Parts: sequence; C-alpha cells; structure tokens
Amino acid sequence: MLRTRWDALSPDARYLAKVHAVASLSREPLVFSHWSAAALWRLPIVGQWPATVHCLQHDATGGRSSSTLIRHAGLGRFAVASTDGTLCTSAADTVLSLASTARFTTAVAFADAALHASHDDRPLCTHRQLEDRLAELYGRKGSRRAAEVSAFADGRSGSPGESASRATMCLCGVEIPDLQVAFRDRKGLAGIVDFYWRSARLVGEFDGKAKYLRDEYTNGLGTGEIVLKEKGREDRIRALGTSFRRWGWRAALSPIEMRRMLTAAGAPLRGQRVFFTA
Repeated sequence: MLRTRWDALSPDARYLAKVHAVASLSREPLVFSHWSAAALWRLPIVGQWPATVHCLQHDATGGRSSSTLIRHAGLGRFAVASTDGTLCTSAADTVLSLASTARFTTAVAFADAALHASHDDRPLCTHRQLEDRLAELYGRKGSRRAAEVSAFADGRSGSPGESASRATMCLCGVEIPDLQVAFRDRKGLAGIVDFYWRSARLVGEFDGKAKYLRDEYTNGLGTGEIVLKEKGREDRIRALGTSFRRWGWRAALSPIEMRRMLTAAGAPLRGQRVFFTA
C-alpha cells in the first residue's frame, strides 16, 4: 500500500516528503537550505531534484554529512524562516544560495518563481530583498553568480518552461524579448503571449504538456477544446501582423537548438554567442 502511494506521487511531492521525513527523524531541529528549502517554498525545479536533503549548520559545530543529508556551514549568515511548520532559509536566501550553485537555467527558474506574484497575490520575495541580501553577501564565494541570476530574474515569467527558455536565450546570444505582451484587436483582447521581439514582430511561445493537462491551465476544458482555443488565439494575433514560433522542453534546454530556431524565425541577436555550463 505504501509503495503504491509513493509511486503515485509526483517527483516534487516525493522530494518534499523526503525532506519532511528527515525533519521528523532528526534528533535536533534542522534548518533546511538549497534544494530542500526550495521544495518547502514550493518552487518549481527545472531538471531533477537531488537524491540528498540539504540543511545548514554553524561553521564550527554540528554533525557530519551522510548519504542522505548534506550539511552546509554558515548557518549564522542566512536568514531563517518557517514554512510548512519547518525551518528553512528565507525565500530570498534560498534563491541566492541556489543561484550560486545550480545551473543557470535551474537557478533562473527558481528565482523567477519566487518573484512571481502567485502566492496569495504576493511574491515570495522581491528584487529589493534579493539586492539587500546580495549586499550582505558581497565578496563571498558564489556571490557574483548569484548577482547575475538576481539581475536576470523576472517575476513576469509564467512557468518554469518560460524561465528556462529565457535563460537559454541568454546563453546562446539571442536578444531577450519582452514578456507577457498583450495583443488587442477590434474584438478586444486577442491574447497575452510569452515572448515578443518587437523589432522582428515575432511571437514566441513555450508549449509544455502542462498547458494541456494541468487543471490550473485547462480550466476544465478538454484537450481538443484547448487546441482549438489556442488556434483561434494564434490566428487573431497573426492577423495583427506577427509571426509565431512555438517550442517545447527540448529547445528550451538546448542553446544550440534555441539559437538555430529563433534566428531562422528572425529573432535579433545580442552579438557573440555565450555558452555557460553553470
């Protein structure tokens, strides 16, 4: 029975359950950090959750890491909050710790989600909070990478796929487009698009499975109805003199494919390609 329930959980839910299990079995209060804090804040991941749970300890105290639990030094340098009744780094510190350690696309997705106003119409953190914490962390290991992610992050991003796509555009040298641009015709609002390059009159849309399967996006409509609605929306926006390019996760995570696809569609470039691995 337990195995059946575990198998039915999503990867997000499995990792969160692992964090809660470690918290409940610990003989001491733990302050979770990095990916584990992100899971507690319900931040969506691009990629896979780690096999290990992460927490903080004071520089000169505490136990050792194990195959299950990774202990990071520096507890006194982080702001601590509580979510799900569990102690963890604040949302801002969680974003910055991941920005200094995770891959760029993953870090941007975490940061965008934390800045997005979807939690009771309020973001988990603000750019000002990130900047304030960065000022305190200036000069520490990873602070430069964290500052780059913070500067690039944008709370207007509507999904992890959109965040990953924009990060990949940055990595491959494509000019960063406007986000969430509204198009109107004589009938009213034709639609709001993920990306828009004004100079090229080019619309870009990330199409993940969630758009057609998850309740928060489908609003009770069947897949066929969603496809027809999307086609009608696209036709209205095309009639305003735009062209469209759609892509999924493969292009969103591939700088080479993203650059090839968007340059063929007429998207402007920033200049020399910049491929990062971090």
